[in-house]
Amino acid sequence: GGEYALRESVCKAHLQSYLREFPGIQEWHDWVNRRLDSDGFLINPLGRKKYFYGPPSHARLRAGVAFLPQSLVADIITEAMLYLTPILADIGDTYIALQIHDALVVETPEEKAEEVAEVVRRGMEMTVPITDIHGETRELLVPAEAKIGRNWGEV
Repeated sequence: GGEYALRESVCKAHLQSYLREFPGIQEWHDWVNRRLDSDGFLINPLGRKKYFYGPPSHARLRAGVAFLPQSLVADIITEAMLYLTPILADIGDTYIALQIHDALVVETPEEKAEEVAEVVRRGMEMTVPITDIHGETRELLVPAEAKIGRNWGEV
């Protein structure tokens, strides 16, 4: 890939413009920073706790901001795998072959593909309680989709 040369002032101006357009992002970053300063850890909506050591820094904030959504996705995919493994075994000749980021690759005979795709889609969909920075909790449906193909290039 090529290199891009942008002045730091231009980058900062774009960032400030973005944060003005979407003020909730800055509020969320501030909330994460306050939690890290006061508690030293964050807990994701499914209960995973992570400690963040060291003095306040941009790197610590960036790690904290990334932890919440990334750990939630990892926990959802883990829950789905644990839930689906015995169900797929009962279908027969069907198993989870790979996990790639937020996706599962499932192998099954072609005649079972439609049924298995729907079982996997439903098994990966999850409703998660999300508490916002103001302490209000609501349910968030994390949707899932399933695709069928004979090889990776077809999906």
